[in-house]
Amino acid sequence: MKGWLLIALAACGGGGGSKKQTTASGGTGATGTAPKIRERVKAYCGDKYQAALPSPSKGDGCEWTMVKGGRGRVSLQSDPDNHVVELAVTVMANHADAETARTAAFDLVHDLFDADGAATVQAALKRVFQKRDTGTQNAGTIGALGVRASTEIDVTRPAERWIELQVQRMDSATAAAPALSSGPPPGELASPARPVSDSWLADAKAVCTELVDMVLKSHKAAMAPANWEQGELHADCSSPDENSVARFTVTWAPGTRNMVYGYFIAELPQKKYAAIADRLFTSLLTAGQWTVAKNATKKAPLDRKFEAEGLQIGSRHETGGFFGETHEIDISVQLGYKPGS
Repeated sequence: MKGWLLIALAACGGGGGSKKQTTASGGTGATGTAPKIRERVKAYCGDKYQAALPSPSKGDGCEWTMVKGGRGRVSLQSDPDNHVVELAVTVMANHADAETARTAAFDLVHDLFDADGAATVQAALKRVFQKRDTGTQNAGTIGALGVRASTEIDVTRPAERWIELQVQRMDSATAAAPALSSGPPPGELASPARPVSDSWLADAKAVCTELVDMVLKSHKAAMAPANWEQGELHADCSSPDENSVARFTVTWAPGTRNMVYGYFIAELPQKKYAAIADRLFTSLLTAGQWTVAKNATKKAPLDRKFEAEGLQIGSRHETGGFFGETHEIDISVQLGYKPGS
């Protein structure tokens, strides 16, 4: 399962830090900074660098080309005194390349921050939010700079990342904002499900092989190894044959490792499907949640939705297809769930 990391970075003048505040390293923009950063942008873009980007983009840089860590675009704006007015970087990369892409983007402007500020921003970038409008939850100040920094994940597509970093000069509207937090967002990606353990991952990998072999044999397809991908926040299993439907995905929260999303679809008889669902999800759910999920694995004429102790469980069952039956279940955290609710 391939996914992409998205980094959006905007920087406005000068450096900032959590402690130091001087005219040389403050957040108001340092004269002469832009030419130095422009040389970095040119190296970052390679032969795709443009001195003037086409509208609606502004400044110089490059549009969607291969950069270190993935595929990206960069724009740099400066004023006549060579202050950096804005630097914007967007990089799309597979989750496995997240740190490489993040580091390469931050290196373009690393000296706009003192050591404390740089450490805070880099730590804040690794905070994981569920993909949505985070509002001000991922924003704060570092010295004289307003900063927005976070990583976002769509739990249904866990191999992708969206990383946002925005840095801008303070104004009256942001001057009273709290300091940027480098810690994890409180309550974000909370889940009433149970943790994904290392032993579960080992068992799930074995189940993946059994599931795919079973479906390939039933479809009389060429036998081939199952596709197994394991990341820092997800595990994914799929069939190597696009005409043989067999897949499951589990996503978990950072820190707690509680499951935040589960999905399983397969072209199998209902009893075999339910048996594999039992092996995948029993240990990840409470007894009450699994009772609801087990019921959802049964045949039903239409799509069904169930609520289970803070989770929402959906199911779909089809019969009479070319290969007989298709069964599907998805498990997600109910919107607005809070621990203890």
